Amino acid sequence: MARIEKYSAIDCTGLTLLGIDPAELSGGEIVGSCFAQEAPYKADASHARSTGHASPLVKVFPDGMHDVTFINCNLDNCIIEGVNVVVGERSNNRKIRVMNDGDDWILDDVTNAPKESMLEKWYGRQGESVDPADIPARKRKGETRFSRSRRKARATR
Repeated sequence: MARIEKYSAIDCTGLTLLGIDPAELSGGEIVGSCFAQEAPYKADASHARSTGHASPLVKVFPDGMHDVTFINCNLDNCIIEGVNVVVGERSNNRKIRVMNDGDDWILDDVTNAPKESMLEKWYGRQGESVDPADIPARKRKGETRFSRSRRKARATR
């Protein structure tokens, strides 16, 4: 399979390729690119709590794109449809959402409920909870939990 050079080793964070001819993207390998998306408003934490965890996935690639192998690409919150494959040790295709504590959480593939903090190791070292049940019911304004935790860690040095 030939490498699709135009779309390899580029940063398309937050962009979509919906207007691209599917033939331009089909039948090859895209290597080392980032197509990651922020969860759309309808999937934010407060809306998700009231509606039962909406999916954060975003349609990034055009209908009709097929036989693409994404190698070591960041495809967080991207819908990968059809006969397209994500491979490589450094590839990501996770569902991620900013929750009410101001932190990014990896979501369960089926329920879209938060399952793992992206900062789990940091909070563990600080002795703070990484239990999704401890995410506040209301969105915090201003400082995030991470910035408070980092400030606290600096003060104890």
